[in-house]
Parts: sequence; structure tokens; C-alpha cells
Amino acid sequence: MYVLASDISPMNTRNALRLRTVRAYDIQERKPSPVLKPKEVVFHDQQGTFLHAHIPKEFVEKFRSTFTEGKVYGVKNFVVITNFYSFKTSPHKFMIKFNYQTVVKQLKDVIGRVVEIHAPQEKVINGKNARLIDFVIEDSDGIQLGCTVWDDHVNKVEVYYNSATEEPLLVLIQFCRARTCLKSGDIKICSSYDVTQLLFNQQTPEFMQFRESLCLEQTPMRSIVSQSSFNPGSSYTVSLKEDLQLRTLTVVYAKKEFGEFWVAARIVFIDCDGEWYYPSCRTKSCYKKLEPKKEFLYCKECDRTWGDGILRYRIKIRVVDIKGNAPFVMWDRECTELLGLSALDLKQKNSQGKDGVPAEIQALSYMPHS
Repeated sequence: MYVLASDISPMNTRNALRLRTVRAYDIQERKPSPVLKPKEVVFHDQQGTFLHAHIPKEFVEKFRSTFTEGKVYGVKNFVVITNFYSFKTSPHKFMIKFNYQTVVKQLKDVIGRVVEIHAPQEKVINGKNARLIDFVIEDSDGIQLGCTVWDDHVNKVEVYYNSATEEPLLVLIQFCRARTCLKSGDIKICSSYDVTQLLFNQQTPEFMQFRESLCLEQTPMRSIVSQSSFNPGSSYTVSLKEDLQLRTLTVVYAKKEFGEFWVAARIVFIDCDGEWYYPSCRTKSCYKKLEPKKEFLYCKECDRTWGDGILRYRIKIRVVDIKGNAPFVMWDRECTELLGLSALDLKQKNSQGKDGVPAEIQALSYMPHS
């Protein structure tokens, strides 16, 4: 569901935001370089709360032309982190960080004439009672589009079901979203939580212009008793044990002590940018990354050249507990335990997956874990 920018927290990874773009800009290189730099976006929500978004360099191309200043977007599948910038574009305590699963959709309006209204239905979705109603709209060329609205929006359509409404019944759907029907592959319109607005037969220029475009021969409106084409998806539930006496992330940051600590936290994101392993120096007790030097690999620490190195695995994860959030770095054995793989498995998968990232890492990169 959509939440306000003031309500986001690192622990919550399931909600979405409805935001207007205030500023979208690229981080410029200080000198000419082909290296991609991150992209930054500043938003505000309906309450005027400003929120900063960071798009890492490996995802810049995906979102380079997505944002237009002044337009409204729905954003989901992001990570909430502490606003770590020294120069802050937002006074918000947190900021959001994009990843390869982040979805951004521009929220648009759709207008049409209602030609079918199906009976309201009640369903149990992820253990909760929900109501929906299907209806079909048609444009002035006779092209039809299916629509489904949920919960509080159902009453706005239900009043026209089996009613003696004088035709034509025109509707303007604001802030809706498009989705593909799994069975037929057709595109349909769905309500988008509380942000969607349904307006019927208004005396505005949009309605007047559409009414004038209608032809004399129109498809008669009808009420239908049938099942919805909606197919609910699955959910993922995670619980944390509360009876363990462990140090919190906030205490770790506050005390700034060096040592070994147990922290009970939830993994909300695996921040793998494609470099999840590297060749390290073969000298005993030296784990420095080897750099290419002609046809060999070079260790700056030992000042030695090697034909090849020892592969080390390094995955950065973002974790949260009740009050704090932090990046953790996992090495070698911990990486294999996280993924349920042996070191040999990881070596065999070093060329698989999106952008060189193993499929297991991609699958876990937005799934919460205890």
C-alpha cells in the first residue's frame, strides 16, 4: 500500500510511495571519464515532505530517462537507509536507495464510458478480507479496457450496478496503474490503493470533450454476474524472536567499540553491484585484492606479481532491527551459508546470473531474512 514519506522506515520493505519529482540529476565526474556515476532524485509527497533517492551507478541506465520533473510516480521495491549525505537535499532522517527490483510507474489518468459492470465480490487475500468489482470502459473508437478497483473504491462503482442510470456513464480514473492479465495477456486498469480517484459524469472540460466525441451508436451498458479474472499472488512472512538478549545496531553505533557482537537483525537487501567476488593475493595472511598489471595480477601490499589469485567472496547486505539500520559485509564462509551453497558451487556460478550476479543472490536481494 502507499504510505507517506514521513512513515517510511528501514524495517518496512513492502509499502510503496506516491511522489512528485522535484529534481533529477546525475553526479558529474570531475574530469572526463567513461565511468558511470550515480543518479540522484529529490521527491516530495502529498504532505510536502521532501525525500531523497539514490540510484547506484549500476542501475543508472535503467532509470536514466524515467523521471521528468513535475510528474507523479509510484515507486516500490526500494531500500530505506539512513540519509548519509553531508549536504542534504532533504531534512528527512532516511533516504531511499534503488536496486534492480525497484519498480517505477508514472501515475496517469484514464477516461472512458462504462459499458459493463460486474457484480461485487469478496475474497481473502493473504489472510485478509478484501472486496473488488470489475467493470469495462470504452473509448470513442469502441476500444474496450477492463478495470478492477478494490475495497473503498468498490462502493463508488457499485451504486451504478443494476441501477437506472441515464446513459452515457462516463468515468475518469485518476492515479491508476496498468497490469497484464496472466490468463489472457490483456492489459487492464487497477486501482492503486488509496491514491486512486474515481469521478463520474463531472461537468469539466475533460468530460465535455469526451462526451462530444461519442458516436450515436453506442454499446449499451449492462450489469453482469461473473467471477473476477484477478489471481492473487503469494506472500512471504518473516518473524523475529524477541526473547534473545542481544546488542542493537543503535548501541553498536553509539559505543563505537571494536570487538565481536551478536546482533539480531533482518536482512532487507543484498546490495550486490556485480562484484561479489575478487582475486586476492596468494601470500599467507594477505587478503588484498589483486590489480591487473599487463598479463599478470599485482598485489600492492606485498609488491608481488601472480599469474592468478585466490577467489574471495564478499557480499554487502543491508540489515535493520527495531531502531536502526546498517550495512554489513559478509565474507567467504558467511556468504555460502547465506546462500546455502558450497564454495565450489559459488565458483561454478561466477559467470551466471544478471550482470555477473548469481541467480541465488538475485533471488535473495529483496527478500527479508531473519
